[in-house]
Amino acid sequence: MTVEQKPELNRFVDLSIPLTWEYRWIQLKLMLPVWLLLLAILLEAWFFGTWLAGRSWLQPLLVGLGGWLAMVFFVAGMMEIQIRARHRSKRVIQIKDKGITVKPAKNSFVRWKQILKFQLVPIPEAPGTSALILYLRVRPGRRQTHRAFWAMALENPSQTQDLLRYLQTRKSETPTSYEIEILERPGPTEKQSHAPYLFLGMTLMMAGYFLLMHGGPMLVAILDRDHHDSGDGRKLSPEAAARLRQFILTHFSSKEEFRRFFLTLSIVLIVAGVILMILGRWLMHYRPAGNSVGTRSGAG
Repeated sequence: MTVEQKPELNRFVDLSIPLTWEYRWIQLKLMLPVWLLLLAILLEAWFFGTWLAGRSWLQPLLVGLGGWLAMVFFVAGMMEIQIRARHRSKRVIQIKDKGITVKPAKNSFVRWKQILKFQLVPIPEAPGTSALILYLRVRPGRRQTHRAFWAMALENPSQTQDLLRYLQTRKSETPTSYEIEILERPGPTEKQSHAPYLFLGMTLMMAGYFLLMHGGPMLVAILDRDHHDSGDGRKLSPEAAARLRQFILTHFSSKEEFRRFFLTLSIVLIVAGVILMILGRWLMHYRPAGNSVGTRSGAG
């Protein structure tokens, strides 16, 4: 079974309509840890390269920051286009044997075991129109909760009754455990929310990834004695190789001390990176019991 909704009705089920700067900032803020990671990687590469070459760091810094800002504005522009395209797209739900497909959505296919309930809510602004809200099962830790995942507006009572009849028939004929809930009046308007520690979790994830990017290759290089002794420094210019050798001789009394230091450092970076990534991933998916994601009628 396939049900479609006109784009004109998106305003009843999409919280980003009308599109505000507050909503834009929330979306961009979620990308901020990724942008900071990229900026840290670029700055590190530029500063190290200018130090080896003995050149001024100001010009590469300005060029790098300009390129980074250009990428930020490009992605922000693409996000704006994507949001506006979603506003003008019809919503579609397709009910299949193994699950349902919903559009538009980040994860369009949902298996039946993930579905907690279908909720029908009247829309006061449009008499005869109802909002169909799809709730999914969520398991943060050992506690099970739910969240509103997706919604569409059903334009007339006959369309609502046809879908309701189909869902009830399917539930009685197949081993599915979803609920069908029909509300006589809408509840309080819910604001769209993410997991309470999503931003912190993403920040820790990116920090852990940054540490692993350094610790992993460093450990491989230290343990690979053949590579270390193969004269790989010949890839550097004579001035850069001399500057690097001078740094090592100034801070380490021998090659063995240098090797032990970076071996220890690489292990610390890897362990810390793994811990931060695990903690960050857990925080990104953590939701207190009862915390849900809503829209005007329940989901976005």
